[in-house]
Amino acid sequence: MTGPRVGRLSPDDRLTGETVELLQQMIRQRCVNDGTPASGEEWRNAELLIDFLGGTGLDVERYDAAPGRTSIVARIEGTDPTAPSLCLMGHTDVVPVNPDGWKRDPFGGELVTTADGRAEVWGRGAVDMLNLTASMAVAFRELARSGRRPAGDLIYFAVADEESGSAYGMRHMADHHPEAIRADHVLTAHVYELFEKLYDRRLLIRLVGVKFSKLVTAQPPAQAEPD
Repeated sequence: MTGPRVGRLSPDDRLTGETVELLQQMIRQRCVNDGTPASGEEWRNAELLIDFLGGTGLDVERYDAAPGRTSIVARIEGTDPTAPSLCLMGHTDVVPVNPDGWKRDPFGGELVTTADGRAEVWGRGAVDMLNLTASMAVAFRELARSGRRPAGDLIYFAVADEESGSAYGMRHMADHHPEAIRADHVLTAHVYELFEKLYDRRLLIRLVGVKFSKLVTAQPPAQAEPD
């Protein structure tokens, strides 16, 4: 993690630094999902995120669809039971990688300064989508620590097995724990047909999402290498 070299960090600089550091740590967990039941091992990123959210006073629930296939959910209760709720949803697994095609260790999570002075986070999943899963966790923790409460419930949902059908992730949660993730709106990058297949039986959430190709922020800049 890097930051401004002099003076005190502004809130934006601090939160960017926390996001970069968490992203690097998530990449290094090597939660590679090759489609087999024993792969993924998302419990590693789940434990990392549970530790990250520690000290907020919030309960973080873990859900194991199978050994090692762990998703987590945390919730900030809103002040108005009639206000719409929002779920921040990101996945914690990544697809396999051939290291021979990479300039750097795909699981190194290195912060690299380019020739034009930009700082980039390199690693498998840096864009799809550990960057957003990390930034959502940072924003969620910041709100929890502030003591402020939104009008409606705010849910943080870090889900396993997005990269291979979601039998051990979203599909499992929808079938067995719908109350944990039910929300009026969802902010995520998962824009694909699986949602329709999952929710044709029960309407849990309404999808509002954008699929990002890169994330660039300023001071310290953090650009994730495309997968």
